[in-house]
Amino acid sequence: MSDRELIRTFFDSTDAFFYIKDSDGHFLLVNKTGAAALGLSEAECVGKTAYVFLPKNEADSTTRNDRHMD
Repeated sequence: MSDRELIRTFFDSTDAFFYIKDSDGHFLLVNKTGAAALGLSEAECVGKTAYVFLPKNEADSTTRNDRHMD
């Protein structure tokens, strides 16, 4: 099993919303639970930022939290 397959298996085996973003906040990977919460497919989430899915104040908060984790 490749590293990517291992990550995908882990991501999709949980009911939690998991994602990986790049340094600019674009989703690189979103699990099935997260995509379903957004009402989209996983592929539709990739390349977008929280600002596409959330009201600005929530996206600002999410982005601050993500940057704090760096």
